[in-house]
Amino acid sequence: MDIMALKESVIKTLSYFDLFQYPLTREELYRNLWDTDSADLKLDYTDFVKQVEVYDEIGYKHGFYFLSGNEEHVARRQNRVRIIEEKMQIAKRGIKKLRWIPFVRAVCVCNTVALGTAVEESDVDIFVIARKGRIWFVRFWSTLILKLFRLRTSKGNMKNKICLSFFVSDSQLNLEFLCAFEDDIYLVYWLGHLVPVYDPDNLLHSMYKANTWTKKYVPHAYAPYILLENWKVEDSKCSKWGKVIGERIDRGIWGSRCENYLKRIQLPRINTYYGPMLKKQGTEVVVTDTILKFHENDRRKEYYTRWRENYDARLVRELK
Repeated sequence: MDIMALKESVIKTLSYFDLFQYPLTREELYRNLWDTDSADLKLDYTDFVKQVEVYDEIGYKHGFYFLSGNEEHVARRQNRVRIIEEKMQIAKRGIKKLRWIPFVRAVCVCNTVALGTAVEESDVDIFVIARKGRIWFVRFWSTLILKLFRLRTSKGNMKNKICLSFFVSDSQLNLEFLCAFEDDIYLVYWLGHLVPVYDPDNLLHSMYKANTWTKKYVPHAYAPYILLENWKVEDSKCSKWGKVIGERIDRGIWGSRCENYLKRIQLPRINTYYGPMLKKQGTEVVVTDTILKFHENDRRKEYYTRWRENYDARLVRELK
């Protein structure tokens, strides 16, 4: 095992999470260990524990690793526990309503709440997986239902509201094409931190299998996800039968016509808001029949640049 390679990877990993003032436990550091240079860095957790050390550029306190000089980040992370719990309960409340919608296969919490870096003013981002050929149906009813229950974000009203900005079809689980550039660290960690609040068919496992390309960056990612029971949403007998009946009614030619109609009535509004970004044909806003992604404020390049600056400075000092 190359100790120098491990040291560099630890510093690179902590340098990214340092951007969000988020120290890592030893297990989190292992699962998120970033590596692009050393093919032999993959090691089991026991060997990792034996070999990882607190280097000059790394601090350790109360079970958390962080970049040296940032000891206060431990208290900040601990103070966020209440915030994350509150926002997960909001997500659970909304997802309980979305589970009734026919063709909804899974709903995950993502972004800042899933990563554990949300603040009081943050909204709650969710990622919705729809059955093939019904993504417009699922988006229409998801938007309508959350609006009716005043749970959806709106202009000037984001705090503790649910953001519906990312839908994919179960035929489009591989998201590698959404990489904005090589070493898109934000997307890699985004995938690795999805929280499957509603996932009756264990589609998160299918997501992992479809995105094995991330293994070249995080070789220890995608350990089995153990969700806290008070965050989990399951089908009730009523919601399960409601979905079965709805899916039987909305299938075949009738279902396809309904899907096309709902697409036609949603596209004009999407073009009004996102037309210029759609013309760019980038990865921030993507509108197809298998993926609907609306991240006009995409900060991946900014995070990547800051991360590189952060770890470059630390590695120079560590390797002197």
